[in-house]
Amino acid sequence: NAGTLTLTDVVVRDGNPDFFGVRNQPTGVLTLDRVTVTNTGTGVRNLGVATVTNSTISGNQKYGLSQDSTLPNSFTVRNTTVVGNRSPGVFAAGST
Repeated sequence: NAGTLTLTDVVVRDGNPDFFGVRNQPTGVLTLDRVTVTNTGTGVRNLGVATVTNSTISGNQKYGLSQDSTLPNSFTVRNTTVVGNRSPGVFAAGST
């Protein structure tokens, strides 16, 4: 996503283990609500601004959530389960 994207009540699954279930570019604004991301590479990678609410990120080959944005207050996660991902559940290199 390089623009504005909202996903609600969807499942993102069975992606290439070398890529991302959902990738938000530096120019992107991403909202995930009641979304399941499973069996991908990294579940969700954020380089822009993202909000993840009431979701499940599980069973991914790398990180569940990867926060790489340097924008202040750029990643919000609420009421979300991050479990069973191969690497640590959450990777935060940027601002949160």
